[in-house]
Amino acid sequence: MKNIVEKFTFSIILLLVLCITGVQIFYKTGLITPVSHSAYNNITDIKASNMYRDIKKLSLRISGHEHVTVLINGEAAQDKFDSEGNITLQVTENDIVELDLRHSSEEVTVFVSDSEPAIKTPEKGSKYFKSGGIVFLFQVKFTS
Repeated sequence: MKNIVEKFTFSIILLLVLCITGVQIFYKTGLITPVSHSAYNNITDIKASNMYRDIKKLSLRISGHEHVTVLINGEAAQDKFDSEGNITLQVTENDIVELDLRHSSEEVTVFVSDSEPAIKTPEKGSKYFKSGGIVFLFQVKFTS
């Protein structure tokens, strides 16, 4: 019984030494860093934060919209077309707007029918002519 207790105690001490050595190695190599009090005082500007993204509205009119999917950053837009082919998108700066025309056999005309004044690109009144596949339309840019 005494032999088992000694082996158990030795195993625990060895495990503790290995854990402490491992933490020291991680700390010395920079893989872990202690949390300092100054980390809590780091204030992020609201405009620099991704939590509060500035959303603007952009309206497009697309001919032959029955077989067209509008993609924003590679994902299908949640907004739906009305009966005349109009769609209003909610976009943020640097969003990539594309069209999925894989199910459309004809050339599609995209007209930017309305945009908020803060949207620099695309400009209101712009026209795009696209056909075939998944095609890049524009990257949204805001005025500063």
